[in-house]
Amino acid sequence: MDFETAATTLAPLAPSGTLDAESKPRIDSLALAGFVVSLVGLFLFGVLLGPVAFVLAAVGYRKVTHSGGMLAGRGLAIAGMIIGIIDTAAGIYLLRLLLS
Repeated sequence: MDFETAATTLAPLAPSGTLDAESKPRIDSLALAGFVVSLVGLFLFGVLLGPVAFVLAAVGYRKVTHSGGMLAGRGLAIAGMIIGIIDTAAGIYLLRLLLS
């Protein structure tokens, strides 16, 4: 193997202790969507958006945990599930106050 062939076939190495752009795990879109929807649900339509946020975040959490480190966003998914539950509970409480 000559030098030019070897230089083009070897992947560049990142300095030790750092991650290059290709080795960084990407954030799972469902985990991020669940988190964003849960935040919106705090202010608007918590009864409707809370369960949607919980489901999106739960599916995102499952994808992240089963990705083998290829996906990030576990914390976003957990936060989305927790805030989604809070959205739903607060929305139901507010509806009961309005209707009574």
